[in-house]
Amino acid sequence: MALDHDAVRKSVHARTAEIRRKTRRSASTEAELRVRQLDTVDLIVGGATVRHVSEHFGRDVEDVRKDYAAGLALLVDKSVDRAVQLREEVTARQRALILANMPKAKAGNLQSAHIVAAADNLLASIWGLRSLRIDPPVREGDARLADAVEGYLAGLAEGVKAKPS
Repeated sequence: MALDHDAVRKSVHARTAEIRRKTRRSASTEAELRVRQLDTVDLIVGGATVRHVSEHFGRDVEDVRKDYAAGLALLVDKSVDRAVQLREEVTARQRALILANMPKAKAGNLQSAHIVAAADNLLASIWGLRSLRIDPPVREGDARLADAVEGYLAGLAEGVKAKPS
């Protein structure tokens, strides 16, 4: 029985084409999946339609929509992580600035006091403490201690409202 080389070649070609189609349809690794999702976002943001992207990747339109949503979620996660990292960097710098200027401010240096106040205001802003409501403590026990704590808290509340001049 003789082999039909054309039939074998067509069969191999058909199986290879099917494997390629399936490979394009489902990413073999997590990294490839993420790259495809981010590429989908780039293409759609660049003006390609979902149908064009589905033809480009050889995927269903619904799969492209899922990839687009997942790619956007990846980008949002990265931007949130970057914002948290930036807030921590700014906080560290402002705390260092406060620590460096606090002894001079306590000694009466007006410029150092302004630097400390400005750094405190920036920290209050980036940590969302501008809308912080400070309630006076319930008066129990020693009245003098309660008066002192209430005066301290009132000073904090006034300090948040007042800006250094």
